[in-house]
Amino acid sequence: MSLRSLLNDLAHERDAFLEALAALPPDARTASPSADTWSPLEIGEHVFKAERSMLTGLERQLERGDARKDLGGPSRAKATALLMAMRSPQRFQAPTTVPDLALQGMPYEELRTQWTALAPRWEAAASIPEDLATVGLVRHPYAGPLTAKDALRFLVAHTARHSRQLNRTVRAAA
Repeated sequence: MSLRSLLNDLAHERDAFLEALAALPPDARTASPSADTWSPLEIGEHVFKAERSMLTGLERQLERGDARKDLGGPSRAKATALLMAMRSPQRFQAPTTVPDLALQGMPYEELRTQWTALAPRWEAAASIPEDLATVGLVRHPYAGPLTAKDALRFLVAHTARHSRQLNRTVRAAA
């Protein structure tokens, strides 16, 4: 699958998630079925921050050129396991080792504005030189170094996973 195709898939997942949030009444966006579960808006904030964190890491590496940080070689097995985990119904805790992922209670309008602003940044980052296609350019807290394609595959699966969580949360809170 090409970077372009993966970017299109990510844009589709992002747009569908934002449309689902927009369709909710404002009070339903912040309603949580229980004290230990995220509200729809918190789910969205988490997904946005995960995407922003990966993109920022990729941008930093690309800006450094030949002086980029050596993250080590990517592991196909770990990347595959990460995708399998994202597609499974098993619940996982969000990594606590990434400070950028801490929830701050973003208002819906701010979330939508900031999340949609990532799309043009992805376009710029998508012009990855062919010689970097198999290099670990971003680090995932559990899977370690990921190639740009593996990072995008993760983000597509991550957004889809949390879209399902969003649907369950809305049903449970109703």
